[in-house]
Amino acid sequence: MLFKDFVNNYYLQSISGLAESTQIGYKSSINKYILPYWGNIDLNDIKTQEIEKWLLTIEKPGAAEKAYKTFRQIIHKAKDYNILTIEDPTHKRIKVPKKKGYQPKLLTADEVNQLLNGFKGHYLEPTVICAVMLGLRRGEAFALKWEDINLETGKVIINKTYQQINGHPQYLPTKTIKSTRTCWLPHSILERMRELGQNKSGRICPIESPHKMAKDYRDYCFEHNLPYTSFTNLRHTWATLALETGTDISVVANMLGHTDISTAYNHYLKPRESTYQQTQDNVASIVSLGKNFQRSEKWESWMNKIKNLVKKT
Repeated sequence: MLFKDFVNNYYLQSISGLAESTQIGYKSSINKYILPYWGNIDLNDIKTQEIEKWLLTIEKPGAAEKAYKTFRQIIHKAKDYNILTIEDPTHKRIKVPKKKGYQPKLLTADEVNQLLNGFKGHYLEPTVICAVMLGLRRGEAFALKWEDINLETGKVIINKTYQQINGHPQYLPTKTIKSTRTCWLPHSILERMRELGQNKSGRICPIESPHKMAKDYRDYCFEHNLPYTSFTNLRHTWATLALETGTDISVVANMLGHTDISTAYNHYLKPRESTYQQTQDNVASIVSLGKNFQRSEKWESWMNKIKNLVKKT
């Protein structure tokens, strides 16, 4: 069976139940990178070396990675349907062009404080507060309503996002099941949010364009000499600050709404140099105490368990 026939008659039907935005992402890779190269090739004629050759024709590493993941899904689906009769050509190690590591610009705790104080009275103030203090995605921050915020307890329900799909704005459920979550505003911020939200309803961001929201936010930061990083990196900033306070990574991942804890670890939690330095200072302070260092009962209990296990072996 030709690759294009399988995609059109089987694969696209198999993903029809996914979110529309997800389908659009897959179809974009299929139409732009996959079918022009593989469309008229029989599924059972695909060779591993040809896959690597194809990947080199895609200029951007990120696009190549996305295209390969979609291609591999198609191959696996053909195998599930018993249409692929040869050994899975993606089973062997495939060299996928590597993306350059992304280093988000993060704000320090002092800079976050400056940012929040600088936005007092601006129409974006409640949106900026929620973005940086709850670690929200931009679409989640834009879609958040006053009705989602309990101004008595600080409890915030994150259950929707904003996306542009085929050029049309839509308010949709969150990215994944885990992205629908409950967060809490800190008590130090809650009083200000009560002042801002008194007798208000609807979205906390009063304009209808997330692009204008991001532009106004950026312009205001530059005009008033405030610390600036993008809305996306406000989310990174929250995660990093949470890590620096000693918050467990699993808690941070849940509060970010990640399905997999590794996503938080690999993409959001980027300790700063000062965190590493403080860790070394903490270790050095223990070492310098030498034999006089008094270890905790929990540590002693843990070591005794290890000694007992060693004796048994």
